[in-house]
Amino acid sequence: MSDNGDLVSLTLEGKARLEAQLHDLKTVRRPEIASLIHESQGGGPETIDAQYEDAKNQQAFNETKINELERLLENVDIIDETVQSATVQLGSHVILRDPDGKQYRYVLVGAAEALPSQGKLSEQSPLGQALIGKKKGQQFSFAAPKGELTFKVTKVG
Repeated sequence: MSDNGDLVSLTLEGKARLEAQLHDLKTVRRPEIASLIHESQGGGPETIDAQYEDAKNQQAFNETKINELERLLENVDIIDETVQSATVQLGSHVILRDPDGKQYRYVLVGAAEALPSQGKLSEQSPLGQALIGKKKGQQFSFAAPKGELTFKVTKVG
């Protein structure tokens, strides 16, 4: 087993999503690219070169992505989202409120799983780092790319 520095924190949902992506790259994309390579060898010399080169580039990208996902999935540390804590930690579901009263819902996840548009906030992001250890009712500020932002933690679950 690798040391903790190599571990990738994922929720069960995030791990399943990456496993599905890996499966698709291996079972769907690989055969599609192999077919493109085979087809590119049937045209004229100029066509063969351009199509073949493009297909080989797609193949290299696909294999790189497969290797990246395989390495990532070898070192998974599952985030237990069922653990209840009074303070924000990896796996916590939080509701924040800004000074204008607007609410934001996030789950704190590892960087490999972060999708801010879906409320999955990386613990390595500026907001994620600022949230670690905060409690319900606590107000905090942090430096964001667009300036200092202030939030109040209204729920930790």
